[in-house]
Amino acid sequence: MPTNRGFDEFFVRKGNWKYVNLNRKRTFLFNLQEDVGEKRDLSKDKPDIVAELEKALAEWEAQTVEPLWPSRGTVQVNLDAHGLSGGTYELFI
Repeated sequence: MPTNRGFDEFFVRKGNWKYVNLNRKRTFLFNLQEDVGEKRDLSKDKPDIVAELEKALAEWEAQTVEPLWPSRGTVQVNLDAHGLSGGTYELFI
């Protein structure tokens, strides 16, 4: 089920898979059964699973309405500092 409607970061969980999309720029895929700490990004190794979860996200988004409340602000997150390549992103909270 996708979560975080109204923001620029999206998460989809299906079985052992967790798909993460940050600011529609950087995509991650984790196998939570084998990598509970989400250290190994499998998005390049498993494009079929990424496509399946992106499709699920798009279908879910098509059924939703715009949020009725504004974002409360932003926070800077440096992915490299957490062992994940990708640089710094501004996330809405």
